[in-house]
Amino acid sequence: MEPMVVAGIGPGASDYLTPAVVQAVARAEVLVGGRRALALFPDIAARRVLIDRDLEGLVRELRRVRERRVVVLCSGDPGLFGLLAFLRRHFAGEELRVLPGISAVQLAFARAALPWHDARIFSLHGREAGDTLRQIAACHKAAVLGEPRYPPARLGEELSAAGCGPRRVFLGFDLGGEGERCGQGGMEVLAAEPEGGNYVAVIWRE
Repeated sequence: MEPMVVAGIGPGASDYLTPAVVQAVARAEVLVGGRRALALFPDIAARRVLIDRDLEGLVRELRRVRERRVVVLCSGDPGLFGLLAFLRRHFAGEELRVLPGISAVQLAFARAALPWHDARIFSLHGREAGDTLRQIAACHKAAVLGEPRYPPARLGEELSAAGCGPRRVFLGFDLGGEGERCGQGGMEVLAAEPEGGNYVAVIWRE
């Protein structure tokens, strides 16, 4: 039995798919992913399984089809605030073959022309942000994966309240997609965005 492939599809644009992921998907008998991920591969004849909020149901389905060639599509990189952590609670490492993808964090640092080996990475998705905000405020360099519940302006306000002094900011929406929008400057870059969808903010001291 082949390992189940957990494939990072990057930001969701075909330009950022790695050849290894494309090859794995071409061999798949069962293709698992969200709507946007599955839409990247309209010509693949594999059976499609949509990932929704019922993750326990997903595990049952994955166990049911384990004898087939299964590819699970994950946005960004599976190991960076992705589905891999959940899957490792239900499947052993040797049952999985992980193919990395280009994360929105990587793209954000690339757009800002900044190295990121010295950065800390945080996610606000589905989390209470109190302690996280204090950690971000104390960082020399941080990347923050944000969501509509925490629009950039709110992030900026709460960072200031947590003791964050002047910083440089890169802010990117829909990185790698057709609607990509970026801005760079001081903390006012966050304040200028009172609403928004998913985004990446890179915040650093000069």
